[in-house]
Amino acid sequence: MEREAISQEEYDIVLNQFNTNLADINLIEAMIRQTVIRAPFDGVIGLRQISEGSVITPNDVIVNVVNIDPIKIDFSIPERYANVVKQGAEITFTNAAVEGESTGKVYAIAPNIDATTRTVQLRAISQNKDGNFLPGMFVGIKVNLNVQDDAIMVPSESLIPELEGYKVFAVNSEEKIEEKKVSIGQRTDREVQITDGLEEGDLVLTTGVIQAKEGMTVEITKTY
Repeated sequence: MEREAISQEEYDIVLNQFNTNLADINLIEAMIRQTVIRAPFDGVIGLRQISEGSVITPNDVIVNVVNIDPIKIDFSIPERYANVVKQGAEITFTNAAVEGESTGKVYAIAPNIDATTRTVQLRAISQNKDGNFLPGMFVGIKVNLNVQDDAIMVPSESLIPELEGYKVFAVNSEEKIEEKKVSIGQRTDREVQITDGLEEGDLVLTTGVIQAKEGMTVEITKTY
């Protein structure tokens, strides 16, 4: 064109053919890409659902891909603690198949209370580089809802419910049983917080509480 060796018409015809060839190349490359199956994220593949040579459609499941690192843990807490646990709170969790405790952090909290269970749903995330935890596993969750360093705790088996509250059997300096009315606070799976009725260092019975009576003499064999 610069040397006027060809006409504008000839140039336009060749340019049009060139662009047509480029479009054909792009179409073929796109079709080739469709023959390669790529996972949308890194993960571990499960059991293959088809055999080599099978004719498949876009609706056929070939294999499941699971991302196991990090893992997400879904759990719930009673509604009365809905405003206690915040995003970023640390949790510990265990599973019978994995030795020891693992840690994670809460990163999402549902904005509503489940009307059936009266609980709020939370989701935590944890590293799982060794692949010890698998999706679908049940885990036991521990969440620190509150910390009180000077709390007085007694084993739950020491607490005796009554019509007007609770009581425990304490042992005085003469190794005699004393009945003490108590008020309770928070509970764990094994212990109960005593908010009133006991002092730090008081001894309470953990066994034989059904047969115990005030004024009985006991022999202390083991303390915790």
